[in-house]
Amino acid sequence: MINQQPLKRLLVKLNHDTNNIESLSFTREEFFQNKIRYAQGMSISGMQQKISLKYVNGNYEPCNAEGEYILKPSQEGLRFSAENEYCAMLISQYYKIKTAECSLVKFKDSTENAYITKRFDRDIHNIRIAQEDMNSIFNLSARDINNKISKNYETVINKIIEVTGRKPPAIELLKRIMFSYLISNSDLHLKNISVIYNEKIGYSLSPSYDLLMINSLLEYNENKEQTSMACGLLCDEENTDVIEDEYFTEHFEHYGFYTGHDFLELAKRLNINKKVVSTIVQDFYIKLSGAIEIIEQSLMPEQMKQQAINDIKTRMKVLQIGVIED
Repeated sequence: MINQQPLKRLLVKLNHDTNNIESLSFTREEFFQNKIRYAQGMSISGMQQKISLKYVNGNYEPCNAEGEYILKPSQEGLRFSAENEYCAMLISQYYKIKTAECSLVKFKDSTENAYITKRFDRDIHNIRIAQEDMNSIFNLSARDINNKISKNYETVINKIIEVTGRKPPAIELLKRIMFSYLISNSDLHLKNISVIYNEKIGYSLSPSYDLLMINSLLEYNENKEQTSMACGLLCDEENTDVIEDEYFTEHFEHYGFYTGHDFLELAKRLNINKKVVSTIVQDFYIKLSGAIEIIEQSLMPEQMKQQAINDIKTRMKVLQIGVIED
C-alpha cells in the first residue's frame, strides 16, 4: 500500500504556498531594470530572464553577488510558466527525485506570480560549491550550443559515470530522463543537467531544476509545436559525434515515439538491470493519481491543468509499453 504522507506534505506545502504568496519589494518593470543593473558578474544557467536575490531584513533584494535565490517571472509569450514550473518541481519531489527548493512570489502591486528557487550551489555560509553542467563537461562552445549541437542521453549518462566514478548517479539520471518524458518536459538539455561537489563523496548529480510541463504550457499559449525530448535517447555507435544520427530501435520505428522498450534498451546499453526501468515505471504508475492531484490543486489555469493531466496519462501508458509486458 502506498504511503500517502509524502503526498499530504506536498499538498500542505502547495496549499500554504498558494494561499500565502509573499510579495516582492519591486514591480515587474523594476525587475527588468534590476536585471540590466545586476546582470554583470552573474553566472546562472539558461537563457530565461532571471536575477539573483538575497534575503535582507524580511525582503528579497536583487544583487549581483552572494545571491541565495534565483527569481524568474513567467516568460514573455508563455503565460503562467512560473506556475507550471512550480507544479512540475513539486511532482518531481513527490517522485522522490532530489529537487531544488522553490516557491512562488508576487511582484509588488500585482497579482502576477513569479517563480523563486533557492540556490543549491551555496553552502550554509553562502560560500559557492563547485558545480558544472554537462555543456561545460563536454566542452561545448557557445557556437555549438547556439546551433543546438548536443549529445544523446546514453552518452550523457556514460559521462556521468565517468565523472562521478559511480553507478547510482547514472540510475538517478535515467529516472530523471524518464520523469521528464512522463511530464512532457522537453527542456532537459545539457545545461539543465549538472554535477555538484561534495567533500565526502566527490561529484554527484545536483538537484533537478528548470522543470516544465512544456506541452501544456505551449498548448495554453497557442503554440502548437509538439515536443518530445531535448536530446536523443540512444547513441548511434557508428556515428558517435553526429547528433542527427541518433539510433532508433525497431520499436521506435514501429510506434513513431519512445516507449518503455526504448528505455529498456538504454538501460541494457548502460549495463543497468532492466528491473530498474520496471521499478521506475511501476513507481510512476502507482503514484500517478497523486501527481494528478498536485496538478489539480496548482495555480495553473484550468485549460493548462487539463492538458498537463492528459499528457501525463498518455505518457504513462506509453512508458508501460514493453515494460509491463516483460
